Amino acid sequence: GNVFGAACLPRTSSARGQGVVEAFCVVVQDMVQVKYGLALDTSDFFRKVHAHCKDLGKSEDALLAPADLVARFNAWPDLRFRLCNSRQLLSLRIDVRSSGSFEELHRDVLCMPGTAQALALVDPWAPTSCSGGSSSRVEALLSAVAVFRQDYARSQTLVGRATVPGVPPLVTFGFAGFVSAVVLDPHVLAIFQHDGRRLLDAAGQPPPLRDEYGQLQSSAQLQRQQKEQQQQKQ
Repeated sequence: GNVFGAACLPRTSSARGQGVVEAFCVVVQDMVQVKYGLALDTSDFFRKVHAHCKDLGKSEDALLAPADLVARFNAWPDLRFRLCNSRQLLSLRIDVRSSGSFEELHRDVLCMPGTAQALALVDPWAPTSCSGGSSSRVEALLSAVAVFRQDYARSQTLVGRATVPGVPPLVTFGFAGFVSAVVLDPHVLAIFQHDGRRLLDAAGQPPPLRDEYGQLQSSAQLQRQQKEQQQQKQ
């Protein structure tokens, strides 16, 4: 049976919440480090994402849908982001995949524990036990979290980082608090050299994948092929 219960189905895939830009930036920075061994300048990255995506709403605290944010980000392919302690910049494209249920998100997290690869919208005040129930704050706003691991004490719940005022920096949630999630896969399209005033190479070069991540992808692809072969035999 499903240990997460029937309530693991998402309520809506177009839900909006607080702190989406911040959680998006955490996930992208984490994934760029794991995939390419590159560290984005945090303040530069957040400033540029916020400046180009804030007009999705009419106010500074406007609620955003993660998919809308990714679409707006990808609509600016000429953006260049600084790397830490370097005169290099890079360009990015973000692929997005919906994690259709809490159970699916849980599986995704277990594939790369410790790395934030998913942005989830959750009710941070919902009960975390598997008995379900309703939030004690009926009208509480949803919060975006960068999901990166299981809860150490309760393996059927997940933990995400939040940067929403009034919400704990680490949010533990189960299927009762889960609303929707997307897995973000950033692709570094090119790295550009900069001398402090101008780009030295207009075309740029794409970086190689880190060996660890390349092996992880090969293993995941092999598992998918084996699963497909088993399904065909059945």
